[in-house]
Amino acid sequence: MAVNLAPSSEHIFGTDILGRDNLIRVSYALKNSLLILLLAGFLTTLFSLIYAYFGTSKSKIYESLFDKGLDAFLSIPNIVFIMLFSSFSSGDLLITSFIIAICSFMQGAKVFMQNLRLSRKCDYAEQAVINGAGKFSLICFEILPNLKHLIVSIFGINAINAVVMEATLGFFGVGSDANKISLGIMLNESKEALFLGSWWMVLFPGVTLFLLILATSIITSNSKNGNIKI
Repeated sequence: MAVNLAPSSEHIFGTDILGRDNLIRVSYALKNSLLILLLAGFLTTLFSLIYAYFGTSKSKIYESLFDKGLDAFLSIPNIVFIMLFSSFSSGDLLITSFIIAICSFMQGAKVFMQNLRLSRKCDYAEQAVINGAGKFSLICFEILPNLKHLIVSIFGINAINAVVMEATLGFFGVGSDANKISLGIMLNESKEALFLGSWWMVLFPGVTLFLLILATSIITSNSKNGNIKI
């Protein structure tokens, strides 16, 4: 059995201590991490928008309550909640994505609320109100289309945060499932491989994770708008 082999023409990424081909494992891990990135990034952005929608009101007292609620959540590192709840997820990607999203939407919600409140004072929004637009119509059909670049940017930030969080959970073995490999889990396994001199066990999952984050950042970094406030 080709156990713990360095990269070669036969095994481009080498093999692990059990003789498993690292190229195949990295490919599966990338697929799962990409799924987390997209799903958790989408859910986090959606939860941020929902919170911002309800946190935008004509009542200053009402808005203040939502602001204080966000500040309270933001005062506690979200990794604490994520690690706590992920221990019950059994490695399920959908549950893990939901946990990451529900524990990470606050920063995006704060940004969205600032921009929704600012956009209400714009001429096009005031004209829509004069024409009879309600809150839902005003925000969803007038304001949000003008914040599409901001939404894409926040999605990119949330997606990167999600894949980093998932990798962190996998690295520490929290809520992981041995049957559902991810880049974080591979990095967790590489801790022992380092003592055996198996540098490829660290290099390839680490570089793949870095490239995934870099690609996401590049794709979303060009979404800029002079009228948004972050």
